[in-house]
Amino acid sequence: MKVFVIALSFWILIYPSFGNVFPGEIWSSGRIDLGNGGDKIFYILFKARNRNSTAPLILYMAGGPGTSGEYNILLENGPYIVNKGAQFVRNDYAWNNQYDMLFIDQPVGVGFSKAKDYESSCKDKMCVVDDVYKFLRGFYNEYPEYRNRPFYISGVSYAGHYVPGVSAHLIRKADPIINFKGAIIGGPWIDAEIQMYLDAYYLYDKKRFNIFEYLFFTFTGLVCRMLVVVDREHAYDLCSAINSQKDRYAALANEMNIESKEDYGSVVEEVVKFWNDEKTQRELGVYKEKYEIRNVTAGALLRRYDWLVRYSYDVAFVLDSGYPVTLMVGDLDYTCQYFGSLAVSEQMKWHGSKEFLNSKWELPFIGVKKRKGGNFTFYKVDEAGHLIPRDQPEVALKLLDEFISVYP
Repeated sequence: MKVFVIALSFWILIYPSFGNVFPGEIWSSGRIDLGNGGDKIFYILFKARNRNSTAPLILYMAGGPGTSGEYNILLENGPYIVNKGAQFVRNDYAWNNQYDMLFIDQPVGVGFSKAKDYESSCKDKMCVVDDVYKFLRGFYNEYPEYRNRPFYISGVSYAGHYVPGVSAHLIRKADPIINFKGAIIGGPWIDAEIQMYLDAYYLYDKKRFNIFEYLFFTFTGLVCRMLVVVDREHAYDLCSAINSQKDRYAALANEMNIESKEDYGSVVEEVVKFWNDEKTQRELGVYKEKYEIRNVTAGALLRRYDWLVRYSYDVAFVLDSGYPVTLMVGDLDYTCQYFGSLAVSEQMKWHGSKEFLNSKWELPFIGVKKRKGGNFTFYKVDEAGHLIPRDQPEVALKLLDEFISVYP
């Protein structure tokens, strides 16, 4: 009997590393209670494939706002992805090749996370960053081996709000157990006022708009910018309507990659199917819970109250505090297009502003252009859309490796 108990205990301990929904991976999942009687953030932790017991930890957040982290696991940089043929396959360029990857569902209520009630759903920065900080404190308590280990924050799209906000919050907290090292963001949505204004120019440059459409939507974009300055609180409705009309005129089959022929419908269908699968949910510890890629409540609240908030100030604060920030933008990404991201980068005020403005384009390797000033780096990736690790997986991993090797 004793032998059986020992054998069973050993099997339970090693079970996550083989014969599961992520074959060959060492992973774990769970929910961290935020301590207010109901809010809980769900996570999946993938250990480094090279079995490095001191591997840096990277927190990865999805965008939306209101998009689940599991969506990006299977579309971008997770150990297994749903490929362009809607097949579940091993990702040779997964970010957990050398690093421990921590994917989370936030804000509360998104994906497999739990929100106590409507009132606890976040609608502004302080709510989001405080919840993520509480999550990290709880996570470090459950996984004390990560204390003082190099910790980086990353994400995509609307994480251009989350990553700078959380990074700045951690710097101000100066928590001795969280060894924050820097931030890297793909296809970032940082400053709506600047980025949305340059959408029309991007579409004209890519020959999706004629000169009249370009001039019209440049004018309406200017109206939006003026309203944001005068009355940000009430600018959302008009700016959102202008943005929607511009998108309709553009009539792009895929806003995340303007040249893509990929059938995202079938891919998304497979992603949802995978996370709603009974076997998957049993192993995740979320059995019989309905998975949805986006949470309507969380998304709507943040879009109304946070979408137009400028986060370049937080990026500048992180840089001025001595920490590195890297942005990477796909040339074919309309969702957070290249001209807007570069304009935000050039207009930021921080100690290295002049150095970045005077920097020249470098060509670190084929298909990538780079500008650097101080501890800030901007990459433009050719033949890539919004999800760079999906369109150019090898390149995205190289950029991550370079970032961490320069700022260990």
